[in-house]
Amino acid sequence: MKICSRCSIQKTQDMFSKKNARCKACISDINKANYRKNIEANRERTRQWRLKNPDKQNDLARRRKESGKKDADYKRWRERNIDSCRKRRKLDYAKNREREISGMRAWKRENADKIREYMLEYWKTDSFKARNRANATFRNKIRKIATPSWADLKAIRAIYLECARISRETGIPHEVDHIVPITSPYVCGLHCEANLRIITKEENRKKKNSFSPG
Repeated sequence: MKICSRCSIQKTQDMFSKKNARCKACISDINKANYRKNIEANRERTRQWRLKNPDKQNDLARRRKESGKKDADYKRWRERNIDSCRKRRKLDYAKNREREISGMRAWKRENADKIREYMLEYWKTDSFKARNRANATFRNKIRKIATPSWADLKAIRAIYLECARISRETGIPHEVDHIVPITSPYVCGLHCEANLRIITKEENRKKKNSFSPG
């Protein structure tokens, strides 16, 4: 048995590091307090080390995964601190947005087959089908509200048919886009022939519900 010089509690020898009068719990508390005092500097130092030592970082991640213990400990800690983790993740993403986006794109390219397999299985689930039905109902409702009485329904239908023809003949998925989005926090357009255009699916996904007058 041994008495800790900091907390003055008698503990077993395995609760102490070699040649240290303070117990492991007290040392851990001291290290945490020092880390919090200079949290931004410590995080930046960790990020720089990871960038300079990718091989060591990958090896460390591999050993943690193989042991399973660190992952389990981190999972429990994350469950207890979910709000702070989300806040920190948002701050990190905002500071390194370009790096985060390029990293995600690279990961998607490297794991395209895995993503495709996952999505094929997900599309078969009742959850996906229910969400699809709900989204379709919502879109139809919004579209109906946004359609003025003077809209030319035949012209609108012709635009959608032309979009299907272009997709079929080119082999490139195209979609009918609302130039001025019919659902947006800034401006809402109408569902009419003058507000429709045919663009590629990729362009439409990038545009989302944004609108640039220029």
